[in-house]
Amino acid sequence: MAKYPDVTSGQTEACINRMGGWDNFLRFIGGQGKIVFETILTLLRTVKVAAEPAVTTSKEYFAEAGVKLTGSNFENQFYSLEVTATEEVELAVCKLEEASLDAPIMAELGDKAETSASQFRAFLAANRGP
Repeated sequence: MAKYPDVTSGQTEACINRMGGWDNFLRFIGGQGKIVFETILTLLRTVKVAAEPAVTTSKEYFAEAGVKLTGSNFENQFYSLEVTATEEVELAVCKLEEASLDAPIMAELGDKAETSASQFRAFLAANRGP
């Protein structure tokens, strides 16, 4: 049984072509090369966020984290949310290296693109200034 049963010969050929052809493919599988993906995000640091209990968000909830001023967009998006309990996570803090639409950013983040409102609040609390 193949490890990747859904791969097609067309996809394999496209991969070899993107590597620069057959000779580069052979060099790569022989251990002489590496694949480097272009990126628009640079990792700055990671931050551990403790498990958070279920909560309904409010102005006071975010004020406790140091959020002093919000606009109507923030209030519409983040107030009165029913947030389920979360497990401890490690968030990646990245720098966006160039202007970008959401889709390429989401594609680069993959399955780590979502952060709960309670994790966001915990991050804000841990990183607030004086």
